[in-house]
Amino acid sequence: MTLRSELYCEYATDLRPEESIWCPLGFAFRVLRSKEKHQSDFPIAILFISAIRVEYNTMGGAYINGEKAHTIHQFFPLDPSGYKNLEVPANPIYLPINVSSIHHLQLRMVD
Repeated sequence: MTLRSELYCEYATDLRPEESIWCPLGFAFRVLRSKEKHQSDFPIAILFISAIRVEYNTMGGAYINGEKAHTIHQFFPLDPSGYKNLEVPANPIYLPINVSSIHHLQLRMVD
């Protein structure tokens, strides 16, 4: 077990933004070529995460500590580090889309 992540990119993907999910997933700041399978440069750095929050920039209606948020799901990983985490919301809550037209989609996973 290498604790490295793997992904396949259909399109070239820029991993250089500093505050992105790529760093905890073990990827160095670089651009991944399209139509290739890539393995992270380092072991994943999500070994001590107590909760993972999934945010989607077009969603509304969620609140965290009384403030508006774009969170669509939050969970506490039950599997040990290095193992696949399969998470399916038990009782999905459907939130409204807060934009009239979608020009940009951003999905974030935040610890």
